[in-house]
Amino acid sequence: MDTASALLILQLWLSDIKTQVDQLAKGQQEVSIGFSQMPLVLQKVAICESGGKQHHANKKIVTGSAGEKGMMQIHPVHFSNAKRLGFNLDDPNGNMAYAMWLHEREGLAPWTCARILKLAKK
Repeated sequence: MDTASALLILQLWLSDIKTQVDQLAKGQQEVSIGFSQMPLVLQKVAICESGGKQHHANKKIVTGSAGEKGMMQIHPVHFSNAKRLGFNLDDPNGNMAYAMWLHEREGLAPWTCARILKLAKK
């Protein structure tokens, strides 16, 4: 496969994921977002933020020192908006889907690890 074809396939795939996330935000359907479906940059952020885990071995949700929640360590300032949009941050799919929604609107600014990994500027 040539580069142009591969890029077109990737663009279509990302467009489909964006559509699913937007539909979830509008409450139109449930979406299953897999870790491998997130953009690579968000996968790197998740591994840095939480070790890529939604829950500890004891089944308690991974929580940061400032109350950040889940695999993507969504900060409490976003909790009410996530809930209003229908994202369940306690669920790994909801946590990843909201992270994708947030990333689309704010880039990598919400994640400290993005700066630590030099994926984003200050």
